[in-house]
Amino acid sequence: MSKPIFDFAELELRDDYYIVHLLDDVRMGRLNEEEESGDTWLSQAIRDDRVIEAHFFNAQRELYLARDGEQLVLYAPMEHSGLDSESVERKYKLDRHFKKTASPYKTLVVREYLDYKDNLAFVAKTVLYGLEEGMAE
Repeated sequence: MSKPIFDFAELELRDDYYIVHLLDDVRMGRLNEEEESGDTWLSQAIRDDRVIEAHFFNAQRELYLARDGEQLVLYAPMEHSGLDSESVERKYKLDRHFKKTASPYKTLVVREYLDYKDNLAFVAKTVLYGLEEGMAE
């Protein structure tokens, strides 16, 4: 069994949304909706080496973890830029067929932050922002 090269408890995940890719499923939800007593499915999946990658995100930042060989690696957080940054909010309908575990969430919300080069706009970064229960338009 491998160990993450970071302390999962130090990530300070409280009210974050998550999308976790397991060997046999994709789970999504919000951490404050999970049972906080005892062992959670997520901590058990990490101990059992079943997590392939995970995204934890909110209105401030996105954390991304991915398997690299025998370890889970935490990449540098992607912060949402300040209010003066030009951004576009996009909503994507989630395909209900790719996950086995039921979830009320139907829409993924992302923010695309724009930059300019030679007077042409381009997406400098895309950061996950939230999940919504309604359908994407």
